[in-house]
Amino acid sequence: MTATSRIGEPVSGRDDRWDALRGLALLLMILTHFLYIDTRRYDGLAVDALLTTDFFSLVTLSVNTVASYMAPFLFLFITGIILELKYHVPGRIMPAAKIIRRTVLLVGLALATNLLLALHHLGRENLHWAQLRSHLLDPNILVVIAMTYLVCEFGLQKYLRYYTQGLAVKIGTVAILGLAYLMLNRLFPAGPGDDVRLRWLAVLADGIYCSLLGSVYYAWQRDRKLWGAFWIAPLLFVLALLLLVGLRPPLEAVKQYQLAYYLIGTAIAITGIYLLDWLKTAGFLRVYAQLVSLGRVSLELYLVHFAVGYLLEWFILNPFIPRAWWGINALFVAIISLTYSTRRLRGRTGHG
Repeated sequence: MTATSRIGEPVSGRDDRWDALRGLALLLMILTHFLYIDTRRYDGLAVDALLTTDFFSLVTLSVNTVASYMAPFLFLFITGIILELKYHVPGRIMPAAKIIRRTVLLVGLALATNLLLALHHLGRENLHWAQLRSHLLDPNILVVIAMTYLVCEFGLQKYLRYYTQGLAVKIGTVAILGLAYLMLNRLFPAGPGDDVRLRWLAVLADGIYCSLLGSVYYAWQRDRKLWGAFWIAPLLFVLALLLLVGLRPPLEAVKQYQLAYYLIGTAIAITGIYLLDWLKTAGFLRVYAQLVSLGRVSLELYLVHFAVGYLLEWFILNPFIPRAWWGINALFVAIISLTYSTRRLRGRTGHG
């Protein structure tokens, strides 16, 4: 499969499925940040209580929950796929300087984004050093991706040669870690992410585990072809539902690094990959190509979409549009992001 610059025009030998999946993750992130849905009133509700809410609230809650927690999961899942692509061939080594340069770039963009978020949430008059430091040190998804790359490339690959191991070793690894997560859920019933002392450790563990799931998926698809990955998605959904209904209220299970979150995330990622393949083969190449273009510049758009969304909020939504209609900002940001990504990708490949 090939990457696309102009709509529907292949330009390189790069596998564009992972760019399209990044583009889908970015759209989910835009929905999360600019639909302005507050779901805190649903926290702590069990499944039966959630199902008794009105239909519109249930739909908005579902959309927001999926977008909020699946966007970072997909980015980290793709990280595992990329690492598997790079290192499953024995003897391949990535230069340390290149890994460090990429890490510095990711951390720099993360700090710039956190500064923008601090300006938005605190305002210039309340921007004291203590509050600013707290926002700057927030575990931004870009930092999590950078740290995940460092641990996986310098630790798992350099010293353990993890990505050159067979499929059975990788399945066993994620299974053992999954059992460890079940034990941690009992040790930290409030969720390790709620403990300030464990927050960074928790999000780093989350990033590594999500990437390992991506690695297992790609290794499974490569070794067992599509049939193996096709039936595992509904199986993961069923296992996750059993954990959600039987063990924890569903929103808490997602928010607090419960095992069900990883099962659902993997199932949605696999389903999303099949959906993207269907879009490409069923004649929806234009839609597919737009997702590819988003994914190819997703690193830039992570900062750009925040800046665009907040500028629209400050200068258009706040003075002129009633709060109930602010969700339209997600549409504005998505359109501008698509326009930006298409132009950037054309510029890179020399198309007008």
